Amino acid sequence: MTWHCLHKRLGMKIYTLCKQGFELKPIEVEISFMPGVPKFQFLGQPDTMIKESELRIRSALKHQGFELPRGQQVIVNLKPAHLKKQSRGVDLAGACAYLWKSAQVPMSPELNEAVFIYGELGLDGKVQMPDDLESLFNDDPNLKLISGYPSPDKPLYQNIYAMTELKDLQNMQFFPANITEYKYERPKLESDILVCDKQAKLLSVMATGEHHTMLAGPSGSGKTTLAQLIYKLLKDPHQNQFRLSQQIHNVMGYNLNWRPIVCPHHTTTPIALIGGGAPIFPGEITRAHSGLLVLDEFLEFHPKVQEALREPIETGEIMISRRGDRRSLPANFMLVATTNLCPCGDYTPKKIMNCRFSLQKCKSYMDKLSGPILDRFEVMAFSNEWRGDKKHSIDSIFKKVVQAQAFAKKLRGQVEPNSKIKYQHIENSLDDFTKTNIMPETGSSHRRKIALLKVARTIADLDASEKIKPHHLQQAADLSITPFEKLKLGMN
Repeated sequence: MTWHCLHKRLGMKIYTLCKQGFELKPIEVEISFMPGVPKFQFLGQPDTMIKESELRIRSALKHQGFELPRGQQVIVNLKPAHLKKQSRGVDLAGACAYLWKSAQVPMSPELNEAVFIYGELGLDGKVQMPDDLESLFNDDPNLKLISGYPSPDKPLYQNIYAMTELKDLQNMQFFPANITEYKYERPKLESDILVCDKQAKLLSVMATGEHHTMLAGPSGSGKTTLAQLIYKLLKDPHQNQFRLSQQIHNVMGYNLNWRPIVCPHHTTTPIALIGGGAPIFPGEITRAHSGLLVLDEFLEFHPKVQEALREPIETGEIMISRRGDRRSLPANFMLVATTNLCPCGDYTPKKIMNCRFSLQKCKSYMDKLSGPILDRFEVMAFSNEWRGDKKHSIDSIFKKVVQAQAFAKKLRGQVEPNSKIKYQHIENSLDDFTKTNIMPETGSSHRRKIALLKVARTIADLDASEKIKPHHLQQAADLSITPFEKLKLGMN
């Protein structure tokens, strides 16, 4: 239901805004006078900041020359009552509602049907627009709000009736919405960084299809460097996608100029990475939404962290339930994990043992990685295979990625990366003979077959091929087929 329709149905009502998740949502404000000790009483599960509004409102009213309640309680009810309320702008809503209710200020004829009020009050009655209004409120840009003066250097997404101090309620200045696109800044591509053939192929596949990737191999072989290079090759975000990412980062206290990259340390606790608590707060995987999550030394992360990634990888969100509160948080990220194959970091598959631990010790280290979570990785690469002359620049790889993405958009109208599209859409790229006779064996997991086809579709896009051909399937098999068996191969 649009707010325009809601206004007509409800008639004259007063609303403020409260934080729910990563957005500000309208909350109805009811006000009533009752005989009793003169004070403002907030109902509807307000948090500590809202409860403190009483003293700010009383101080502001006194400094602005308005009359305080005498022999009356001012009951301020925030509806609906069953939701816990967090807000930085209830001060102004409560003060304005009191002044209108007590007839100390006449209601402006422009403010009919519904009034939305959100602002911070100083003790002297000065009004300030909370900085989360412009970043977190997503509703109808034609909606009119009462608040403080907007920042001149920021885009304004709502119409604002602005005032400097509380007594300006009778003479507010109107600022129309001035919506502009969110501006982001792509990371600089260093032209002096060169990679070998296998690294270049791997980077182009990862960046084009945004496939979840496991990089395994001995320490010091460039796994972490490659994982962080991929960030600079990702495509530009959509406007809605980037705005949600900015909202998430604002709530969590971070700034964001482009798609997020999150690299938590392996000692990060499960609740910090996944989210939780009471009230529920987002974790690092939510901060990585629409960006890159790099888990360096993946096997050193807590097993609960590893297993908790299974659902977000599949669905793009994480469902958290705590103390009767249930919330779905966005967690649609590209995962790049790196790991050594041995506690000392020297073990290399298919090579003579150069490790101070026993083979049994190496096997037990790999047992930290469960089959189901490993099955979620669409690409598996061993860093000990990255040899050869370093002749491919990051610039040249990025150009190939852009061309492949443009090809997919022109051919299939596809905007999402291949890792996010449905299996049926990829299957259409195979002819019947290929499906029947040439498909590589993927073992018992249907998920591995889907991963194989997604990677093959990405390789075909890099070759500007409309159909997935046998050699694309073979290249995809080298990168994605039965990674668990490939890991175990070097342990026997």
